[in-house]
Amino acid sequence: MNEIYSACTYQSYDCHFVIYRVSPSVLFQTENNPLYQKYIRPLIDQPSFGYQTLVPKIPWQKYILEMIRKMNDICDRPVDGYELKINHFVNEIFYYIFHNVNLSKELSLKESRDLERMKDVMIYLNKTIDQKHTLADIASYCHLSNSECCRLFQRNVHLSPVDYLNQLRIHMSLSEIIKHEKKITDIAKMYGFSGSSYFSEMFKKTLGITPRAFYKSVLQ
Repeated sequence: MNEIYSACTYQSYDCHFVIYRVSPSVLFQTENNPLYQKYIRPLIDQPSFGYQTLVPKIPWQKYILEMIRKMNDICDRPVDGYELKINHFVNEIFYYIFHNVNLSKELSLKESRDLERMKDVMIYLNKTIDQKHTLADIASYCHLSNSECCRLFQRNVHLSPVDYLNQLRIHMSLSEIIKHEKKITDIAKMYGFSGSSYFSEMFKKTLGITPRAFYKSVLQ
């Protein structure tokens, strides 16, 4: 869908994330296929359809969640022909999305501009994660005033630009902490923090535990 997504834990609940990247070729071999043009292309090209929250209390969404769970089980214990089963479930999921999601909603000019700006600045921050960024830097990149830049982030990710950047840095650092090959000071520097103390402070603020405690929890 050419979008950027993020996820975080909800309150103190245990959770895990499963990501499926579905190539259009899983559904149809070529984009010229009439069925692809009729059913899949409208979904992919719809700017207002960035995501769909699935709620178990809603029957069609509960059904999709059940199919995702079955896909997880199949991928955990694959047998010959499992790809055909996955293909079947993906088709089913798209069928229910197509029939239940309103694809006629048009984004306002402001929403479209917000979306493009957020995508652009998120990519920029990802690529320059090791560099020092202030609110003024981020606002300048967005061609906005400091206050309007803050409103842009609040509308879209419910965080200030600096808080978003710090959370991004912390989450990107997790793989290095798990590897346990570098000192905390070096990891902090890799992800743009001024020192290990501030890195540890932001780490605990973001995840609720220290980097050391996080590493120990992974080993359990």
